[in-house]
Order: sequence, then C-alpha cells, then structure tokens
Amino acid sequence: MKNHFYISYNGNKRNEAENFYNSIDLSQIKTIVEPFCGTSAISYYIWTMNPDLKFVLNDNNKFIIEMYNIMKDDEKLKAFEDKINLCIIPEVSKNKQSYDKFIKENNDIFGWFISYKYYKM
Repeated sequence: MKNHFYISYNGNKRNEAENFYNSIDLSQIKTIVEPFCGTSAISYYIWTMNPDLKFVLNDNNKFIIEMYNIMKDDEKLKAFEDKINLCIIPEVSKNKQSYDKFIKENNDIFGWFISYKYYKM
C-alpha cells in the first residue's frame, strides 16, 4: 500500500510501516500514541488497516502539528492548497533567489511546507 503524505523528510518510517504493523498485536489496543509523530507513517499505515482505533499524535515541531490540524478540516486544507498552488509555488519557483527570499521572510506554516515539501521535490 502506497501512502500519500503532505509531509516528507529524511528519517520517516514510510518504508518500515508495513513490517512494523505486521510485528504487533493490535487485538487489545484501542488507542495508538505516537509521541514523536513526524510524518506519522506508522500511525497512518495502522489507520488504513484499523480505522476505528483512536490516534494521539504529538511532535515538538509546531508546524507538523499545525499541518495535521489543517488536514483535518476540508475547508482549511482547500484554502491552504490554493494558496500554495496559486500564489506561493509560482513565486518561489522563479529562481533560487525567490525561494530563498520567501523562506527567509516566511517563518510560518507556508515557509515550512515549501522548505520541506516543494523544494525537496
């Protein structure tokens, strides 16, 4: 099963998620707690197999948590995607200087997203 993640960075567990899932017994589990969620690859994979479980995700990166909160609300996600696709990507893709200027001036969810998702693509 291939997962789609808004968030990607080195160290995620996407490739190990299935092996991890296959090595645990979830028969008595009602809640999955991921204290350092990052991309939440493990929780996401478990959720695809057990959507009735409750998940508690945490991370010390405030932008990861903000992104997950945006993703939970369809209207917020649509507005976020529109701003990224219609305004920000055309601006930062002009050249490296435009990208660098945007990142320097935007220490927010948009700057973080572009630095971790768009530029690495």
